[in-house]
Amino acid sequence: MMNSPFVMEQARHFAENLLAQKDKSDADLLQTAYLRAYSRPAEAGEITRATAFLARYDEKLQATETDAAKRRVKVWTGLCQVLLASNEFVFVN
Repeated sequence: MMNSPFVMEQARHFAENLLAQKDKSDADLLQTAYLRAYSRPAEAGEITRATAFLARYDEKLQATETDAAKRRVKVWTGLCQVLLASNEFVFVN
């Protein structure tokens, strides 16, 4: 499921939808992402880890993607893909 073309496409749409909210900070966008994916707010540790993921991924992509706007979409798409492929998203308690 993680690398399914369908999941990757949905992750891109998810990211683009989040990033369309230009007035929100990354922390606000992360809260929105968790609410949409899991129907619950993100915990403080999850925000910390997700923020670190975004920063590391952005840093690594700088070598191959010089356009910051395109890179931001790719970085957020990666995060959204992780959320959609997680056990919490896939399995209902």
